[in-house]
Amino acid sequence: MLYFLIERFYELVKGDIYYNGINMRDYDLAAWRRRIAYVDQNSPIISGSIKDNILYGTESYNQNELLHAIKCAGLEDLISNANAGLHTEVGELGVKLSGGQRQRIAIARAFMKDPEILLLDEATAHLDGKTETAVQKALEVLMKDRITLVIAHRYNTIEQSESIVVLDKGKVAAIGTHEILLKSSELYRELVQSKFSDCEMVS
Repeated sequence: MLYFLIERFYELVKGDIYYNGINMRDYDLAAWRRRIAYVDQNSPIISGSIKDNILYGTESYNQNELLHAIKCAGLEDLISNANAGLHTEVGELGVKLSGGQRQRIAIARAFMKDPEILLLDEATAHLDGKTETAVQKALEVLMKDRITLVIAHRYNTIEQSESIVVLDKGKVAAIGTHEILLKSSELYRELVQSKFSDCEMVS
Protein backbone atom coordinates (compact mmCIF):
# COMPACT_ATOMS: atom_id res chain seq x y z
CA MET A 1 0.00 0.00 0.00
CA LEU A 2 2.85 2.41 0.83
CA TYR A 3 4.29 2.09 -2.66
CA PHE A 4 0.88 2.66 -4.22
CA LEU A 5 0.67 5.94 -2.30
CA ILE A 6 4.17 7.01 -3.35
CA GLU A 7 3.47 6.22 -6.99
CA ARG A 8 0.09 7.95 -6.61
CA PHE A 9 -2.06 5.05 -7.67
CA TYR A 10 -4.07 6.13 -4.64
CA GLU A 11 -4.26 9.66 -3.28
CA LEU A 12 -3.62 10.31 0.40
CA VAL A 13 -6.73 10.67 2.53
CA LYS A 14 -4.82 12.65 5.14
CA GLY A 15 -1.23 13.76 5.61
CA ASP A 16 1.33 14.70 2.97
CA ILE A 17 4.48 13.31 1.38
CA TYR A 18 7.20 15.79 0.42
CA TYR A 19 10.08 15.33 -1.98
CA ASN A 20 12.82 17.97 -2.11
CA GLY A 21 10.57 20.23 -0.08
CA ILE A 22 7.70 20.00 -2.58
CA ASN A 23 4.40 18.28 -1.89
CA MET A 24 4.26 15.11 -3.98
CA ARG A 25 0.80 16.09 -5.23
CA ASP A 26 2.21 19.29 -6.77
CA TYR A 27 4.32 17.34 -9.28
CA ASP A 28 2.85 16.53 -12.67
CA LEU A 29 1.80 12.88 -12.38
CA ALA A 30 3.67 11.61 -15.45
CA ALA A 31 6.80 13.57 -14.50
CA TRP A 32 6.57 12.26 -10.94
CA ARG A 33 6.37 8.63 -12.02
CA ARG A 34 9.34 9.05 -14.35
CA ARG A 35 11.43 9.69 -11.24
CA ILE A 36 10.56 6.28 -9.79
CA ALA A 37 11.57 2.67 -10.50
CA TYR A 38 9.91 -0.25 -8.76
CA VAL A 39 11.28 -3.77 -8.28
CA ASP A 40 9.26 -6.35 -6.36
CA GLN A 41 9.26 -10.09 -5.80
CA ASN A 42 6.95 -10.60 -8.78
CA SER A 43 8.30 -8.02 -11.21
CA PRO A 44 6.24 -8.22 -14.39
CA ILE A 45 7.68 -9.99 -17.42
CA ILE A 46 5.98 -9.52 -20.78
CA SER A 47 5.89 -11.83 -23.77
CA GLY A 48 8.75 -11.02 -26.08
CA SER A 49 12.53 -11.05 -25.90
CA ILE A 50 14.97 -10.39 -23.07
CA LYS A 51 15.70 -7.05 -24.73
CA ASP A 52 11.99 -6.16 -24.93
CA ASN A 53 11.68 -6.74 -21.21
CA ILE A 54 14.77 -4.76 -20.24
CA LEU A 55 13.61 -1.80 -22.34
CA TYR A 56 9.97 -1.98 -21.20
CA GLY A 57 8.98 1.55 -20.20
CA THR A 58 12.21 3.09 -21.50
CA GLU A 59 11.52 6.11 -23.72
CA SER A 60 14.99 6.43 -25.27
CA TYR A 61 18.38 4.78 -24.85
CA ASN A 62 21.71 4.11 -26.49
CA GLN A 63 23.60 0.83 -26.79
CA ASN A 64 26.13 1.74 -24.11
CA GLU A 65 23.35 2.34 -21.60
CA LEU A 66 21.81 -1.02 -22.43
CA LEU A 67 25.13 -2.86 -22.08
CA HIS A 68 25.79 -1.07 -18.77
CA ALA A 69 22.39 -2.13 -17.40
CA ILE A 70 23.00 -5.73 -18.49
CA LYS A 71 26.40 -5.81 -16.79
CA CYS A 72 25.24 -4.18 -13.55
CA ALA A 73 22.24 -6.51 -13.29
CA GLY A 74 24.40 -9.60 -13.78
CA LEU A 75 22.68 -10.69 -17.00
CA GLU A 76 25.76 -11.24 -19.15
CA ASP A 77 25.89 -15.03 -18.62
CA LEU A 78 22.18 -15.47 -19.33
CA ILE A 79 22.42 -13.52 -22.57
CA SER A 80 25.66 -15.11 -23.77
CA ASN A 81 24.29 -18.62 -23.12
CA ALA A 82 20.83 -17.98 -24.60
CA ASN A 83 20.18 -19.31 -28.10
CA ALA A 84 19.41 -15.89 -29.57
CA GLY A 85 21.19 -13.62 -27.09
CA LEU A 86 19.24 -10.48 -26.29
CA HIS A 87 16.56 -11.53 -28.75
CA THR A 88 15.78 -14.80 -26.96
CA GLU A 89 12.06 -15.17 -26.28
CA VAL A 90 11.16 -15.44 -22.59
CA GLY A 91 7.67 -16.93 -23.00
CA GLU A 92 4.35 -15.89 -21.49
CA LEU A 93 5.02 -14.20 -18.13
CA GLY A 94 8.67 -15.23 -18.43
CA VAL A 95 8.02 -18.96 -18.05
CA LYS A 96 11.34 -19.78 -19.72
CA LEU A 97 13.24 -17.85 -17.03
CA SER A 98 14.15 -18.73 -13.47
CA GLY A 99 13.06 -16.50 -10.60
CA GLY A 100 16.53 -15.01 -10.31
CA GLN A 101 16.70 -14.29 -14.04
CA ARG A 102 13.35 -12.51 -13.91
CA GLN A 103 14.54 -10.41 -10.99
CA ARG A 104 17.76 -9.46 -12.74
CA ILE A 105 15.81 -8.40 -15.82
CA ALA A 106 13.66 -6.21 -13.57
CA ILE A 107 16.82 -4.72 -12.07
CA ALA A 108 18.25 -4.04 -15.54
CA ARG A 109 14.95 -2.35 -16.43
CA ALA A 110 15.36 -0.11 -13.38
CA PHE A 111 18.93 0.73 -14.43
CA MET A 112 17.62 1.79 -17.83
CA LYS A 113 15.17 4.13 -16.16
CA ASP A 114 17.96 5.65 -14.01
CA PRO A 115 15.47 6.71 -11.32
CA GLU A 116 15.88 9.28 -8.59
CA ILE A 117 13.71 7.14 -6.30
CA LEU A 118 14.00 3.35 -6.12
CA LEU A 119 11.26 1.23 -4.54
CA LEU A 120 12.16 -2.36 -3.59
CA ASP A 121 9.41 -4.62 -2.28
CA GLU A 122 10.71 -8.02 -1.13
CA ALA A 123 12.92 -7.99 -4.23
CA THR A 124 14.89 -11.08 -3.14
CA ALA A 125 12.00 -13.08 -1.69
CA HIS A 126 11.48 -16.69 -2.81
CA LEU A 127 15.01 -16.99 -4.22
CA ASP A 128 17.47 -19.70 -3.22
CA GLY A 129 20.55 -18.63 -1.27
CA LYS A 130 22.96 -18.50 -4.21
CA THR A 131 20.53 -16.62 -6.43
CA GLU A 132 19.59 -14.23 -3.63
CA THR A 133 23.25 -13.34 -3.13
CA ALA A 134 23.68 -12.59 -6.84
CA VAL A 135 20.50 -10.51 -7.02
CA GLN A 136 21.42 -8.67 -3.80
CA LYS A 137 24.78 -7.65 -5.30
CA ALA A 138 22.99 -6.25 -8.35
CA LEU A 139 20.58 -4.36 -6.10
CA GLU A 140 23.44 -2.85 -4.11
CA VAL A 141 24.85 -1.39 -7.33
CA LEU A 142 21.41 -0.10 -8.31
CA MET A 143 20.78 1.50 -4.90
CA LYS A 144 24.01 3.50 -4.91
CA ASP A 145 23.44 7.28 -4.82
CA ARG A 146 19.65 6.93 -5.03
CA ILE A 147 16.84 7.49 -2.57
CA THR A 148 15.80 3.92 -1.86
CA LEU A 149 12.78 2.64 0.03
CA VAL A 150 12.95 -1.06 0.88
CA ILE A 151 10.26 -3.33 2.29
CA ALA A 152 11.71 -6.60 3.53
CA HIS A 153 11.38 -9.39 6.06
CA ARG A 154 15.05 -10.39 5.78
CA TYR A 155 17.23 -8.03 7.76
CA ASN A 156 20.31 -8.46 5.54
CA THR A 157 18.42 -6.62 2.80
CA ILE A 158 18.20 -3.44 4.87
CA GLU A 159 21.07 -3.80 7.34
CA GLN A 160 23.06 -0.86 5.91
CA SER A 161 20.08 1.50 5.65
CA GLU A 162 20.26 4.97 7.17
CA SER A 163 16.88 4.49 8.82
CA ILE A 164 14.80 1.37 9.47
CA VAL A 165 11.13 1.41 10.44
CA VAL A 166 9.81 -1.76 12.08
CA LEU A 167 6.09 -2.30 11.54
CA ASP A 168 4.09 -4.67 13.71
CA LYS A 169 0.49 -5.33 12.69
CA GLY A 170 0.39 -2.13 10.66
CA LYS A 171 1.78 0.13 13.39
CA VAL A 172 5.26 1.63 13.83
CA ALA A 173 7.04 -0.37 16.53
CA ALA A 174 10.53 1.16 16.28
CA ILE A 175 12.72 3.45 14.16
CA GLY A 176 16.51 3.66 13.97
CA THR A 177 19.64 2.27 12.37
CA HIS A 178 20.45 -1.43 12.53
CA GLU A 179 22.88 -0.86 15.42
CA ILE A 180 20.46 1.33 17.40
CA LEU A 181 17.56 -1.07 16.94
CA LEU A 182 19.63 -4.04 18.06
CA LYS A 183 20.12 -2.22 21.36
CA SER A 184 16.71 -0.60 21.77
CA SER A 185 14.12 -2.89 20.17
CA GLU A 186 13.42 -6.39 21.45
CA LEU A 187 11.16 -7.00 18.47
CA TYR A 188 13.93 -6.08 16.02
CA ARG A 189 16.42 -8.31 17.82
CA GLU A 190 14.01 -11.22 17.56
CA LEU A 191 13.51 -10.48 13.88
CA VAL A 192 17.25 -10.45 13.20
CA GLN A 193 17.79 -13.65 15.16
CA SER A 194 14.99 -15.50 13.39
CA LYS A 195 15.70 -13.87 9.97
CA PHE A 196 12.02 -14.34 9.15
CA SER A 197 9.02 -12.81 10.85
CA ASP A 198 5.40 -11.79 10.50
CA CYS A 199 6.61 -8.26 11.17
CA GLU A 200 7.62 -6.00 8.31
CA MET A 201 10.58 -3.65 8.03
CA VAL A 202 10.78 -0.53 5.92
CA SER A 203 13.98 1.40 5.29
